[in-house]
Amino acid sequence: MVALVVGGIGVMSTMLMVVIERSSEFAPLSAVGWSSPQIATRVLTEGVVTSVLGAAVGLLLGIFGA
Repeated sequence: MVALVVGGIGVMSTMLMVVIERSSEFAPLSAVGWSSPQIATRVLTEGVVTSVLGAAVGLLLGIFGA
């Protein structure tokens, strides 16, 4: 349970830093007509895809390492 909480905090921290670092990238998207929900969906989708791929690679490495 503690590992899940710590992992969740780590993911939240990472996503927050990504949003802060990429805020200059969001302005041009907004200027060409993207709405705030579309930009948020893009950020969340990238985060989910990255997390799923990381989990899959970690699982495979764990299986083959064991």
